[in-house]
Amino acid sequence: MNEIVVNNWTLHQAEKTQEPLILDLDLAERLGFTVKISIRVLIRKLIKRGTLKGVFIAPIKTSEKGGRPGNAFYLTEKQALIVISHAETQIADLLLEEVIDLYLAYKRGQLTPPPQQIPTQDLSNLMGAVAALTIAVERLTSLQASQQQTAPQLQTKRQLQPSRQAPLQGSLLDRSRDLKWFDVADCARSLEISFERFWSLWRSAGLNNHYQRRQTRYGWQIREDAFRAIEVANDYR
Repeated sequence: MNEIVVNNWTLHQAEKTQEPLILDLDLAERLGFTVKISIRVLIRKLIKRGTLKGVFIAPIKTSEKGGRPGNAFYLTEKQALIVISHAETQIADLLLEEVIDLYLAYKRGQLTPPPQQIPTQDLSNLMGAVAALTIAVERLTSLQASQQQTAPQLQTKRQLQPSRQAPLQGSLLDRSRDLKWFDVADCARSLEISFERFWSLWRSAGLNNHYQRRQTRYGWQIREDAFRAIEVANDYR
């Protein structure tokens, strides 16, 4: 049988007559039957009384485990309305009007397009992309948590005070009151690195500028902005 969708109902077309039919279990669900299969008991009674005639009956395939074979009933518009009128459920009266509108829509050709199926390959690619995105989000979350844990330690390392040691006289930069200078020994100690690595980071950060470092009688000093650049270079190595 071919299936078509009209007004959110699934109708089944017989191969020979192409007449739209309603499956008994679909009608039972709309009627609000607690046990949907019980509608077949009602249909058999109506057939036995002669109230229903010419019902299309299709055998039901049994499962692999076996079981008693049964029959499914496919109802025409008239047959469905008769079953609804004998259903005695609260929604039966409303469903009568709905089924009438259903068949009117079918006769007018107001069919609902079937749901679009996603190709298997596209679906596989989509699932792969979702999985990759999930992994990336988990890694990012883990990295953020790790950075939050190490942030207090880095903050402690960076709490340097400007040097109070007197620099050599004669440099133009010594007379600037806006600059803060740090001892190289304190900087290396705060970053927990050796002097060799400190000067290596200095060069890799492009700080070969004599305006950003100076020598005092107590040793080398660097300007605050140069120290921040070395901090960044050290964090990313």
